[in-house]
Amino acid sequence: MTAKLFTPVDLGGITLPNRVIVSPMCQYAAVDGTAQGWHQVHYGMLSMSGAGLLCFEATHVEQAGRITQGCLGLYSDENEAALRPIVEWIRGWMPHVKLGVQLAHAGRKASAQRPWKGGGPLTGADAPDLAWTTFSASAVPYDTKWHTPVALDAVGLNRVKEAFVSAVERSLRLGFDLIELHGAHGYCLHQFLSPLSNHRIDDLFKGNVLVSIGIEGGLFHLEQEVPERHVGRYATA
Repeated sequence: MTAKLFTPVDLGGITLPNRVIVSPMCQYAAVDGTAQGWHQVHYGMLSMSGAGLLCFEATHVEQAGRITQGCLGLYSDENEAALRPIVEWIRGWMPHVKLGVQLAHAGRKASAQRPWKGGGPLTGADAPDLAWTTFSASAVPYDTKWHTPVALDAVGLNRVKEAFVSAVERSLRLGFDLIELHGAHGYCLHQFLSPLSNHRIDDLFKGNVLVSIGIEGGLFHLEQEVPERHVGRYATA
């Protein structure tokens, strides 16, 4: 009798050959969001594991939304071009494996050191990794020593929403089977949903509740515009 773990399962219109999933794992090996040789080896190896779904690491939708200088991105033609041969190699050699990508924006938790350098906010001592301006729901830093983010106004909200839209379009061109929108771990989307990081009472927001014209509302609309692929939201309660 075959264990249920190794039987097919339908997930949002996609049939996985088994129920083993490789979760997204940050590698901190990209250059300005662009995948390197490490990613070819890393994802090529994982694709041979026998898992039914391989989900690429947190792939950031704009340069300012990266956690660290080494985080993967999908905000430029160079980013997209570097991922193509990795996806094509897996399709050619491991066609049974379904591929997913986790699209993310770190919000106020961006501009951070790589974990092995402490994982804190970038400072002048971290050169050549230089700090950059971060964005969030409110101008409230993640912690006492972290950068104070810029509160996104209507223009900024639209910029981030369009960055997600563009990254989804790039993901579809690359042929990913599944797209996950990262809304957890205190990153940008989560920051709009938490009273710890969203103190807004302006016209765009009512208290701490995200209204339909906000980022999440725009992404819900995006899901309706992309019916040919499963778009999932990764969120916490």
